[in-house]
Amino acid sequence: LAVARTESRWLWYEFSPYEVGCDEIGAWIPSWSFGREFYKGKSIDRAPEVSFSILAGIYASAFCASLQLYYQEVKPTMALLPNAIYSWIDGIMNEREQDLDVVHPVPPDKLPNFAKGLSGRLREGSPPGFEDQDFIPLMVSSRAIRTT
Repeated sequence: LAVARTESRWLWYEFSPYEVGCDEIGAWIPSWSFGREFYKGKSIDRAPEVSFSILAGIYASAFCASLQLYYQEVKPTMALLPNAIYSWIDGIMNEREQDLDVVHPVPPDKLPNFAKGLSGRLREGSPPGFEDQDFIPLMVSSRAIRTT
């Protein structure tokens, strides 16, 4: 799990009625073209615009939550277990909180990578090989939806 924490890097995308992009990689496209396949900054298909309701279902799916967030949701029910069992489970979950916050049992959905083929044109510090990936995973950060 420590390797997953080190290797997991999630980018923050901004969505507006006008454009979709990521400051960290320095790439933006018109919002109506998000979901199309791109290569070297040009759309290579004429797919229709992805509706907001479809996008909301893709990247706001509760199923993409981390194991830690799942545990926070069931913790009140777990407290009904005998104290010794609950304390043992709770101790493990608290001890491994950072590790379990990067494990997602259900992987996020993916849409075509609009930065594909932009070798040397992305912002310095972008994830290595990002411009070679066919898809980008989308989900809401568990930190953004945490209620505790």
